[in-house]
Amino acid sequence: MPWFVNQFSCSRNQLAPLEVCLKELINNIHDHADLDEAGISAQYYPKNHRIEACVGDFGIGIPSTVRQVLPHLMDDGQAIIKAVELGFTSQSKPANRGAGLAYLMQQIVEQNGGEMTILSGNGKVTFRNKTGMIDVNTEETELFHQSTLVRLIIRTDMLWSADEEEEDLHW
Repeated sequence: MPWFVNQFSCSRNQLAPLEVCLKELINNIHDHADLDEAGISAQYYPKNHRIEACVGDFGIGIPSTVRQVLPHLMDDGQAIIKAVELGFTSQSKPANRGAGLAYLMQQIVEQNGGEMTILSGNGKVTFRNKTGMIDVNTEETELFHQSTLVRLIIRTDMLWSADEEEEDLHW
């Protein structure tokens, strides 16, 4: 995070949603993939005002996890969409609340105007903000990717605003 703060001449507070999103992806791998290994890649494109970050695991994949709760849901793309739904959880850990991927959607797509693509199984789902409406593009891929890959495009020209004033906690 210090590199991001320096690169964008902003406060760490402004980048808190980005930090939480990246931590959430790592936590999801730990909680749902049945593995403690992941791959992370990020690239900054200053001329295009964006960061592309990919986080992938080598676990059982989102469709398999969703089917543990909804065995009738056979379409991998629909399983991915269900996993992003606020409140949906596989309860793989007692503290899971079903807010993680929904938080990514809110912060990256809705608030930042970025993009989130999730590949898992034969499903590929891309979420974009188009004039205030979330556009969901679902396609079945011929390439089977049992594990999960999440690609985020974060707009650096739309960094989150932050309340820089400290709260007065004096009585």
